[in-house]
Amino acid sequence: QAEVARLKEENAKYLEKITQLEQVVGQSEALKNYADLLQIAPEKAIQAHVSAMDSSNRFVRFTVNKGTKDGVRDGDIIVEGTKDPKSMVVKSLVGRVMEAGPNYAKVSSLQDQASNISVMFSGSGGYGIVNNRDDENYYGYLLDPTIALKNGEAALSSGIGGVYPRGLYIGKVSHVETAEDGLTKKFTITSSVNFNQLYWVLVLHPEEIDQDMRSLNNKEDVLPKEKENQTDQSNPVHLPEQSENESKESGASDE
Repeated sequence: QAEVARLKEENAKYLEKITQLEQVVGQSEALKNYADLLQIAPEKAIQAHVSAMDSSNRFVRFTVNKGTKDGVRDGDIIVEGTKDPKSMVVKSLVGRVMEAGPNYAKVSSLQDQASNISVMFSGSGGYGIVNNRDDENYYGYLLDPTIALKNGEAALSSGIGGVYPRGLYIGKVSHVETAEDGLTKKFTITSSVNFNQLYWVLVLHPEEIDQDMRSLNNKEDVLPKEKENQTDQSNPVHLPEQSENESKESGASDE
């Protein structure tokens, strides 16, 4: 009995050490991605970190340590540095500032079930709505069920609805299925943000977010093309960028 107890105690210590090492590795990767994110971020990006969480101990609502004194305003966008399907560090959408105080900002994240998220997909050019989520995945449906959505496609904010700017990375498609009614095509997106380890973030003004997605290196490979407006197949139509006024209105509108 004594030997069994000793072995259990040793095993528990080893498991604790493994957990600590995994946390160190995870934090190191997050720091590297954050450093790379700073290289592609807009000039006026505001560096911040998570300073408080809501009572549920989940990142549905949380607070960052920068506020109006630092240039943060209501409607600003929170992003984290993560890697896309091409292993390139990109601006991953975390959430939106709901209330900016002098030295803090309260954020509603993509984990918030209170609102849907409009998304678009890189390869198929489809659009969809996320209407459910958990700690690791987003669940939704395609607006056009005839779109041949595939696993591995990058999912990005569509800009429709005026809440989030167009082209911010959300995650990767991990599952596609046709609903029982045969009329609806459902999808699962694996979140690019690990909310359980979220700490370092950037605060961006919507109108300053890089619509060309230079962080992804090649816009045509990432953003869906507007096929209905494409008359010359050899010269793809570039997606229109938001004007400054449109972006300001988008950042201030409700979902």
